[in-house]
Amino acid sequence: CPPTRQRHPTPSLTASMIAIPGDAANTAAAPATANGAGDQAPPGTGTNGGAGARGIHAFLGGEHASGVAHSASRRQKAAPPESKIIQHNGQPLTVFTGTHAVEVREWVYIVAVKDNGTKTYQCARCSWQRTCKIGDVINHLMRISGTGVKICSRTPTSDMADVLERFIRTTPAASGALAKASKTAAVGMTPSVLTQGFSAQETARARVDSAIATLVSVHDMSWNAFDSRNPLWCEVVRAIQAAPSYTPPPRDVLSNHAAPVGGARSGGLYLAHEGILIDRRNIIKSVSGQSGVLGSGGTLASDGVKVSTRRASMLNTSLVTPKGVLPVQSTDATGKKKDGNFLSKDLAAGIEKLGFVTDISRSKSDGSVVIKKSSSVVKVVILDRGGGCESALRLLEEKFRVLGDTCKGHGADLLIEDLARPFKLHIKQCHELIIFIISHDAVYGIFSKYEGVRSLNLPAETRFATEVICLRSLLGDKSQIKQLFVDKQFEDWCKAQKDAKIRTKARKMKEFALSDTSWHITEVFVSLESVVETSLRILDSNTPNLKDAAFAYCHIETEMGDPLVSSLAKISDWGDIDLNVDLGSEHQGSLQRFAKAMVQKRKPDFLSTPVIAAAAVNPIYTYATLEKDRWAVVGGGAAFRTCVSKLLWGEDTKQADAIAGWDRYCNKVGIYDEGSNHIGLLTTMADRNDAVGFFRHASDVSTLAADKVFAQVAIWLVSGFANQGAAERHNKCMADLHTRKRTRLDMAKAEAMIEVKMITQYKLAVARASSREQRNGDVSIARDLRSIYVHTRARASEARELRLRASALQATAREEAEAALEGEAPLLVPEGFEVVAASPT
Repeated sequence: CPPTRQRHPTPSLTASMIAIPGDAANTAAAPATANGAGDQAPPGTGTNGGAGARGIHAFLGGEHASGVAHSASRRQKAAPPESKIIQHNGQPLTVFTGTHAVEVREWVYIVAVKDNGTKTYQCARCSWQRTCKIGDVINHLMRISGTGVKICSRTPTSDMADVLERFIRTTPAASGALAKASKTAAVGMTPSVLTQGFSAQETARARVDSAIATLVSVHDMSWNAFDSRNPLWCEVVRAIQAAPSYTPPPRDVLSNHAAPVGGARSGGLYLAHEGILIDRRNIIKSVSGQSGVLGSGGTLASDGVKVSTRRASMLNTSLVTPKGVLPVQSTDATGKKKDGNFLSKDLAAGIEKLGFVTDISRSKSDGSVVIKKSSSVVKVVILDRGGGCESALRLLEEKFRVLGDTCKGHGADLLIEDLARPFKLHIKQCHELIIFIISHDAVYGIFSKYEGVRSLNLPAETRFATEVICLRSLLGDKSQIKQLFVDKQFEDWCKAQKDAKIRTKARKMKEFALSDTSWHITEVFVSLESVVETSLRILDSNTPNLKDAAFAYCHIETEMGDPLVSSLAKISDWGDIDLNVDLGSEHQGSLQRFAKAMVQKRKPDFLSTPVIAAAAVNPIYTYATLEKDRWAVVGGGAAFRTCVSKLLWGEDTKQADAIAGWDRYCNKVGIYDEGSNHIGLLTTMADRNDAVGFFRHASDVSTLAADKVFAQVAIWLVSGFANQGAAERHNKCMADLHTRKRTRLDMAKAEAMIEVKMITQYKLAVARASSREQRNGDVSIARDLRSIYVHTRARASEARELRLRASALQATAREEAEAALEGEAPLLVPEGFEVVAASPT
């Protein structure tokens, strides 16, 4: 009912007459009755919208037609409605039509009829029928959930929504239903749900999306955390859906990491950490050999970090294994001298904390007894080269049966710094150029509009090979940078600068950027450092790389020879360029000689005893099918014997068996013999670089103790890591956790959160890698099936062609035979003979 007609409301009009859009094409009009009331419509009738897009949409009720006539008589000032009888689903239905109530024509007033004194409404859009009040009708039509009324399954049109809104705003019963529905609406939602789509599912989804967006915006959270591709967020949604009665706990309960007391609700962090501890125990059990197979052992890495928000210097220790990374402990080293004694005690505490530690004793000739501790989990310990790290490794080897070594990733980074020493001034100028472009918004805006612009990388002190990365990014945008400094907009910007220092800086940067010599020196530096950078990526990987460290160094040593000269020769006018670098008189100005000298300087850092021993037992260097993959490791036997004496200290019998197994492995005797039944499988594993599988198979099929003990020691070596990347990731997690918003975070709670984060991230990385391999496997399988299909089709085509060729040859032979018969002379029967039946042969 329009607002202008509400001065004389009638119950029948406000409770039962709703303006609904109709379609004359879908209605069969009958002659109007004399009194305008017509016949009564049977209860429970409705329409499903007809065949058209619109159709007759109505609510059928239980009012008598006389009530409508009475209400119409009280509105004599307006144009009286016209009464018609239409056929609806084979039944007569009295309707009143008119244009005085709405602006849109062809609206149909479907009059409610009385049915046994009750009010029964039926939705013509979804056939919903119920004896109820008008408020329930509105809840149904508005698609408001949570009111105990089934919502309509169809979304009203925009015109229908407009009329319904006016009806609801001017009708007391409908307004009360709307007010009740608005109390249950989400905060921030529009009171009128009519313009929001009328779908309960869409409304609920909109409430959730709005709540999440508000949460992210208010608390400065990352949108990636709520991405549908984030398995952790999807797990949260599934868990909430599985628990309809879930109520959010307060912050203290959710972040509680302690065990619950009494009947209190368990803390969320406590439950998450308990689940992670199960994964932790499984990893430790697997690498220690307690699961029934030869254990791979783990590498203990330790590194320091300064947490500025806590004004503390922390020493973080982590265990890295082929099964994952485990944070072990975080020690507050603020104000303490990090010498060999302090570092060795901290490492020993970490080994003890991981468990599976036993005492091994050995008697000396003077009757005294020496005791060392043996860990089934930790076999290799990696530290940096600074401070008392080397002293700490020596002290630790005196107390534990472990192999101590320095980080090879830091060694490669130090080699990059050594090679960059003659280019120090040039690198500084390149850094200034990058900072100048990025730090001035107007200059960077001009630079960014050029086509093909990549991202310039700023230098970072804590990043490996930062000089190479920065200068390579500079070379990638060489043409755009040159274009920038000759652009008229840049010149106008320089003239507009009132500060003389900025104009002077811009002029120097322009001279440097437009100089061919500057770009040539940059190309020479990148070509020189790219070799070391490639090896650095191998040494800083997340896979066991102790066995690959020796090859990485030999790769550097080889590439610094003739391949370096070849790469430099590709630079235009390389021989005529004055590099303006001081290579030193001892190198006679030769860049190649200087590079070789720096590589030899770092050789002891790379080729340590554990590195050479791990390379010596790497099966791909001895049993690879291709000759080019094989490599004779110099000093491998001596290095392996030294490692055996440390790892099997106090067990002379096992040491002898390990050495005997090493000899059998090198000489290809027994199971390693070329005539062995298992050599084919072992060779396949070697080609796949599956060193652990190689030695586990050899241990399982061999009955000799020598092969078994040697296989165990070899697995410890090939499963070791040559870098302390695990401790550095531990440092990053701690720095990300202790922010300015968490200055009072409890350290025990922080350690639990870090452990949950690191182990969960590793599990997600493994899942992503497995999914990627599965997709690649599916693609390869599809390609294999495709190749088989193509091959089968080719064979079928070839066979068909052969059959056609054979048929053609047979037809030709028949034609030749018939032609020969036609040309023969008639048969002459000698005298005294007669022609008889032909012989079957």
